[in-house]
Amino acid sequence: MMEKLKKYQVFVYLILIILIMGTVKIKYGENEESRKSKVESLKAIPTMVPTAVPTAEATPTINPNDDYPLWRLLPYKGEGFTVDKYIAPMTLEMTITTATESAATKEVTVWLNSFKELKERHKVVIVKNSKP
Repeated sequence: MMEKLKKYQVFVYLILIILIMGTVKIKYGENEESRKSKVESLKAIPTMVPTAVPTAEATPTINPNDDYPLWRLLPYKGEGFTVDKYIAPMTLEMTITTATESAATKEVTVWLNSFKELKERHKVVIVKNSKP
C-alpha cells in the first residue's frame, strides 16, 4: 500500500487539493443573498454622463487641400534634386544630390510660383544628400 502511495503521490496531492478547494467553495462560496446584494449594488451605480462638450478649438483639424496643397504633385524632380515630401504644413523638403543649392532653389521657386494661389506661402527645407 505504501508503495502505491509513493508511486502515485502526485495524484494523491492533487486529489487533496481538489477536496480542500471544494470545501472552501461550499463554505464561503456565493449564495443567493450575495448575488442579490451584488445586483442591487450594480443598480445603485449612476450612469456617467459627460459634462464637457468638445469644441472646435479642442480638436485640431487638418485639411489636406489647405495645409498640403501640392501633395498630389510630389515628388517633383529636377536635375540633381528632388522635392519629395511635406515635413510640416506648407513646408516642403528638397533633397539635393548633384545640383547646386542656388540652381535647385531657383527651379523650385519657379515651380511654386506657377501656382497663383500658393505664391510665397511655402517654405522649402534643403537636405544635402551625397548619393546621386
